[in-house]
Amino acid sequence: MRGRARLDVANPARVQEITRWFTRNFRQNPPSKSLYDEGTLGVIPGLDARGMLPTRNFSAGGFVGRQELLSSQVHVAGQNWGCYACSVRCKHNSRARGEVTEVRSVAGKTGEAVVEGPEYETVAAFGSNIGCSDPATTIAANQY
Repeated sequence: MRGRARLDVANPARVQEITRWFTRNFRQNPPSKSLYDEGTLGVIPGLDARGMLPTRNFSAGGFVGRQELLSSQVHVAGQNWGCYACSVRCKHNSRARGEVTEVRSVAGKTGEAVVEGPEYETVAAFGSNIGCSDPATTIAANQY
C-alpha cells in the first residue's frame, strides 16, 4: 500500500496479536527459516535440482557452477535485514571486492566492502543465466 492515508483496521488489537505471533514463530516453518538463514539465494539448490534454474539463456535448467553462487559463498553471516516492518529479514549483505558504488559499511580488509544483496533475481540473471559462476561478478552487477 502506498500513500500517507491512515488505514482503518476493524480490529487493531487482533492485528497486533497476529503480528507478534508471526514474529515469534515464523522460523519454525522450514521455508521461512530458509529465507531468514539464506535469503532468496536459498531457492537456487531446489530450482537447480528440478531443472528450473535459468541457465545459459534458458537453454538448460541446471548449472554446474551453482555452488559458487550460494549464500554461503557470498553473504556475510549475521548481517540480515529486511523490508520495512517485515519479520522475515531475508535480505543479506555480501562481501565485494573492486569498484563498489553503494557501500552499506566497510569491512576490515583493504579493498573489500560489505554491500547489499545480491538476491535471487540478480544471481539468476547475471550468474547461471549467462553461465557465470563468479560471485564477485554477480555482486558487482547488483550494484548497478
